[in-house]
Amino acid sequence: DPASGAANNTSGLANPVHLFSAPGTYNVRFSNITTPGCLSDTLTKQITVTNIPTAEFTFSSPLCEGRPVTITDASSASLPGILAKWYWDFGDGNPPVTSLNGNAHSITYTPWGPRTVTLMVETNSGCQSTVTSHSTTIHAVPVAKFTHLQACLPYQAASFTNTSTVADATAMSYLWNFGEPVSGAANSSTATNPSHLYSGTGPFNVTLTATNAGGCA
Repeated sequence: DPASGAANNTSGLANPVHLFSAPGTYNVRFSNITTPGCLSDTLTKQITVTNIPTAEFTFSSPLCEGRPVTITDASSASLPGILAKWYWDFGDGNPPVTSLNGNAHSITYTPWGPRTVTLMVETNSGCQSTVTSHSTTIHAVPVAKFTHLQACLPYQAASFTNTSTVADATAMSYLWNFGEPVSGAANSSTATNPSHLYSGTGPFNVTLTATNAGGCA
């Protein structure tokens, strides 16, 4: 490592420590001189020095209780370093996981609530990153429910009462489908408690989708 300076590039110690000036592959030579002054053969070993890698990852969306969440590695290492190990803690109550590849992981969280996921990565030369930690919230899945009153044609609209619930008490949005495509744009509604005037007798298949602020439906 000539770039480290003449004084630093050599050592007379039996077990020296050297701070390399840059990442790369180096030929380290070692020889021994006995008390009478006899010089041994020179042993040469090639070592690879890398920069400290960076651990990073992302989550899929939405983050819903009881549904798979994809956690994707986004870590990096500068050449000649190559990522070789991934140390995960998915914050799901299970023991930490050591992976030998950067494949994505599918984790199902239950119950809903806050979670913290951590990752540390290691290169082929043994250099380890600092631990990257991301906190997120797993959202409860809403339960869509409603009741309705019977309507008499041709003048009385059917009224619907929304009784949907969500365990984490987050705000919800709604999408209704009244099961009457011939009514055009009037066949759907985003109101909480809508009404719909049917053009004929049924039966009609009415659906309600409740979605919370986290995107879980």
